[in-house]
Amino acid sequence: MLDHLVLGLTAALQFKHFVFMMLGTVIGLWVGVLPGLGGPVAMAILIPFTFSMDPLSALLMLASISVGAAFGGSVTSILLNIPGEASSAATAYDGYPMAQQGRAKVAMGLSAGASMAAALVGVLILMFASAPVAKAALAFSPAEYFALAILGLTVVSVAALGSTLKGLAMGALGIAISLIGVDSILGTERYTFGFVYLLDGVSFVPVMVGLFAITELTSMILEGGTIAKAGPDGTSAQTIVTGQREPSGVAVTGSHVYWANTDGGSIGQAGLDGSGAHLILTNQRSPNGVATDGTHLYWTVAGIGASGGQVWEADLDGRGAHLIVVGTSILDGIAVNSSHIYWSAPSVAGGTDSVWMANLDGLSPQSISTTQTQPAGVAADDAHVYWAESETGFIWEANADGTLPHPIITGQDHPSGIAVDGAHLYWANAGDNTINQANLDGGGAHTIVGGQNFPSGVAVGP
Repeated sequence: MLDHLVLGLTAALQFKHFVFMMLGTVIGLWVGVLPGLGGPVAMAILIPFTFSMDPLSALLMLASISVGAAFGGSVTSILLNIPGEASSAATAYDGYPMAQQGRAKVAMGLSAGASMAAALVGVLILMFASAPVAKAALAFSPAEYFALAILGLTVVSVAALGSTLKGLAMGALGIAISLIGVDSILGTERYTFGFVYLLDGVSFVPVMVGLFAITELTSMILEGGTIAKAGPDGTSAQTIVTGQREPSGVAVTGSHVYWANTDGGSIGQAGLDGSGAHLILTNQRSPNGVATDGTHLYWTVAGIGASGGQVWEADLDGRGAHLIVVGTSILDGIAVNSSHIYWSAPSVAGGTDSVWMANLDGLSPQSISTTQTQPAGVAADDAHVYWAESETGFIWEANADGTLPHPIITGQDHPSGIAVDGAHLYWANAGDNTINQANLDGGGAHTIVGGQNFPSGVAVGP
């Protein structure tokens, strides 16, 4: 067998055959990138062109098309979350989040390496195990085929992100869809409802396009959120980051700006001028507020219903993300000073509106004010904590330990995000689309930036 392997490699590496392999690989990559098309389709189309070719060159080109298409399907999975082939659907689980973090080249390199390794292992298995596997396959009976189907459903449920029950339900739905058409054994029509177009069943191409391509394109259309910056007096306002999905809270360090994408379930990072914008955390559950103390990043996760809100902490590059507070109703804005974190918890379903505080490690969480009406953004320095009441239009102030809460600004139009520096307060009014400024005691409140589109978070840079 080793002699045959050396002979095959020698023949395949001849210049003429090598050129056809390169051509087949390029064609396979191009076809694999297109959703719904794949290696078998490209091979079927190109078979007539191989009639006049040398048999070995033709076989090598067709095999290269199949291999190239297998990797080509990963390109759109990684870059667009749209698998080019069915085998590339799982690549989107990890590849697309890596692309959102600015690591698309790394993801594609890993995919290419994995494809090469899998191809080599597959060839070795084909060489040494094809005969016993063929004998085992011939011995399969209906019972074994049924067991294989159950195994497939089990793999689908385990591989599905999130709930195993949902994975099983989607697998069952796929089986139900596959029943549409003409029964291959009895020849009877199943679930065609009189439509001639359903006699051949549901084609794989429209399923792929509908489930992946259209949904992802629709999601991209909705990504219209932006991050903007301006001088401390509101001058030179400009957009620095675009294409975000419902950005809410925002935070700033000496070198970077951070924001939470509520709809996108992610935390983004960019330079202070918006350069290098990328996602550092994904798969969050509706993050709202984000804050930083210069060494760590903190953010709130809204939660579901009247409970389940969470506070998370991570390094500034998103590494080491871990949960530090859980179970304090729906959470919204968050702030941090040198010793504590603060967050707002607007009520749902008749709950209690409140503002909370905890140590920087999340220990000793406690409510510091329960007389609020839909608190939203929160800001803090070492002496005071401030928060905005979206429903009443009030801006509140309390001591850093939560004592003596009292309103200092009234008459605002649905204030949301709020920030503080050494001399001024800043807040966003979602109702009249403005950014506002006031002294720390609430005096001199005035608008510094207008004409925004539903502003939510605000932060003050160095």
